[in-house]
Amino acid sequence: NTLSEIEEYYKAREQQLLEKLHQQEAALAAAEQTLKQLTENQRAPVDETAEQHAAREQKLKEELYRDPLTGAYNRRYYDERLKNLEGRFSFAMIDMDNFKHINDRFGHQAGDAALYRAAQAIKSQIRSDDELVRYGGDEFFLLFRDLPQQILEKKLQSIRAALDEIVIEEYPEPYISASIGGAFAAGRILRTIRRADLAMYQAKLKKDCVAIYREEKEHET
Repeated sequence: NTLSEIEEYYKAREQQLLEKLHQQEAALAAAEQTLKQLTENQRAPVDETAEQHAAREQKLKEELYRDPLTGAYNRRYYDERLKNLEGRFSFAMIDMDNFKHINDRFGHQAGDAALYRAAQAIKSQIRSDDELVRYGGDEFFLLFRDLPQQILEKKLQSIRAALDEIVIEEYPEPYISASIGGAFAAGRILRTIRRADLAMYQAKLKKDCVAIYREEKEHET
């Protein structure tokens, strides 16, 4: 499979989940109508059924926002939940180095394994309320809502080091690394993202490094 075919698969998967959610919503509407017709002594088991439907609906919504390969949030989550946020944010863009080479030389299964392990390595270095998004292909977004600006670089360096330590038993030859751009800004999150993108461009010139956006210049480490 080509990378475009993989992305098409993910899009089709999201569409299937969306259709399931619509079906579930219709089923919930029918269940609510039935609830109105039940007698008071049937209320307890009926309430249990309603809770089961609600839990199933929540599970489907969660699946809609998850990338099936990495377990990170997907682009739908970014589009619907993140891109219009306002506030003070620390943000990072993480781009895998030489990912096309891994796919071309070792195959797409090796590429998928690398992306999965990369996501797990990143998650091992962040908090449960930090939001990791697989934006597309081999690019990840990482949102920290309340990370102090002075800690951002240290946090991103720990992520870079964790990525460097990845070993894929099935494919031991590929070396996994990433270029990471970080930024801190107040206001619309799109401003922070643009700054992180500029920093990542600087990091990509060197590869396997972290760059932090500065007001006067981009700083590489």
